[in-house]
Amino acid sequence: MEPPCETCRAPLLPANEEAVIVWSAVQDQVVTAGMGEPVDLDIGAVKIIMDLQRVEDQLGCLRRVRRVFRHFAEIDRLRSGKL
Repeated sequence: MEPPCETCRAPLLPANEEAVIVWSAVQDQVVTAGMGEPVDLDIGAVKIIMDLQRVEDQLGCLRRVRRVFRHFAEIDRLRSGKL
């Protein structure tokens, strides 16, 4: 039996809430290299969503969004054995 997600996840820090909203909207908007391996997010797509969400600290949000991207990209690489 899996635990319910609402009770097993720690709440987000307020500084990360905007980054999660932006990342959720752009997580599949990636720049690829080589054999189609994602290497980064499309920064233009990130900028559009930050503008639409009226993010004030866009540089800080961009840094947090890219950190989330790198975290999940690392997990994907480990799962696929490409590391």
